[in-house]
Amino acid sequence: MSTGKYWLGQSAWSATRLRLQHELTKTNFNNRLLDPAIALQKENLTIADVATGTGAWCLDFHEKHPDNTIEGLDVNLNEVPPKKWLPGNVSFHYLDLLKEVPEEFVGRYDIVHMQYAVLFVRDREVEGLLGTLMRMLKPGGYLQWGEAHPLQYIFHAAEGKEKAPAARRLHDLQSQIHPSAVENWTYLDNMPARFQAAGFQDVVFVQPEPKPSTLQPIMMNWLWALEEGFEGVVGRFPEKREVLEVSRRLREGEVMREVRELGVGLDMRMRRCIGRKPLATE
Repeated sequence: MSTGKYWLGQSAWSATRLRLQHELTKTNFNNRLLDPAIALQKENLTIADVATGTGAWCLDFHEKHPDNTIEGLDVNLNEVPPKKWLPGNVSFHYLDLLKEVPEEFVGRYDIVHMQYAVLFVRDREVEGLLGTLMRMLKPGGYLQWGEAHPLQYIFHAAEGKEKAPAARRLHDLQSQIHPSAVENWTYLDNMPARFQAAGFQDVVFVQPEPKPSTLQPIMMNWLWALEEGFEGVVGRFPEKREVLEVSRRLREGEVMREVRELGVGLDMRMRRCIGRKPLATE
């Protein structure tokens, strides 16, 4: 969860885009912030939202379950609301998940939630990360990890026979800009097996079909994220300037034409994996 690996923007506009992403994700999971496999049998739970970003998940969960303690954790807390606006049992704290977790977080949580960590979690880090998240849980506690799969995006056209060729070309250009993504994201194909290998029990994997009403908003959210991300890449990797310029022209021209004229939308292949830490007696 190092800011050095995170290439999207960290601005007021970025925070707004992330809030939209949160709402679209919630819609596609039938407005459930946690999967029914997680038994909320009592109140006064202590819950962590790691890589919390804007803190939207924490505040949304508090609205529905106000009698729990909710802690948002991240390396960058610039986008969370001011402390004055927070309910008394919602707070935000610094934590870099890719480093040794401080003792104060060990065995603290009944539930740990994480969503959209794919931009900073590489395949070789997953085993250690799952071990860290396991340590943060109380015995019998639950982990829910939600992701999209950037290598499996599906573009849908509402009109005409075209299958969004410009959008697919734009997606292909991403692999030229981030050529290591294929080997970095193999864990997205076998999340349940990775959970089980880490020692989690009662593992559940959920991959819903997207609601049609979310396809075009998700498409626009993706295009905005590309605009943010590619601006960040130019400064770090000037040798990619040419392919980034090709991408920009394609995004602003043919892809936006497809969105307007063909009603092109995006299925990000959202998924959640849920697992339970064994009880001490198991």
